[in-house]
Amino acid sequence: MTAAESTAYLNKRAPIRVDNGLRIHVLIVDVKTAYGKTRFLVEPLEGAGRAWVEHVERHEQRKDA
Repeated sequence: MTAAESTAYLNKRAPIRVDNGLRIHVLIVDVKTAYGKTRFLVEPLEGAGRAWVEHVERHEQRKDA
């Protein structure tokens, strides 16, 4: 992933899926590539905490949102 592609993810909302199937909407606050894998630092839109994850579901922002 290029730097420009990484920057496109910053400050975007995206859902992530947890191991038990739960889907949580998060804000992407940082992106990094380590050992050939892209990782996203996310925080929940409601609640608290931050975590590095390897997968986010990318979707386009609605124009009316």
